[in-house]
Amino acid sequence: MRRSGRRITGIETTKGLIKTKKVACVVAGHSSVLAEMAGMHLPLASRPLQALVSEPVKPILDTVIMSNAVHMYISQSDKGEMVLGLGG
Repeated sequence: MRRSGRRITGIETTKGLIKTKKVACVVAGHSSVLAEMAGMHLPLASRPLQALVSEPVKPILDTVIMSNAVHMYISQSDKGEMVLGLGG
């Protein structure tokens, strides 16, 4: 990253410099790594998450059920899929 004071003025690539006035950091789980390259600290931590979506079933759940103790949630979509998430 090319900087002038506190501003990023461009991005160095293998094809040369790309000058810019704005930069967006859109790198999912590695945002803090890229931000460090620009001299910024993002206080982020990645956490593993597992998700499951079932085949559609008849409606049985009209709310989201969550457990902070086991870091899990379950809900049912409008199409009938059961959606489960687990991680922590």
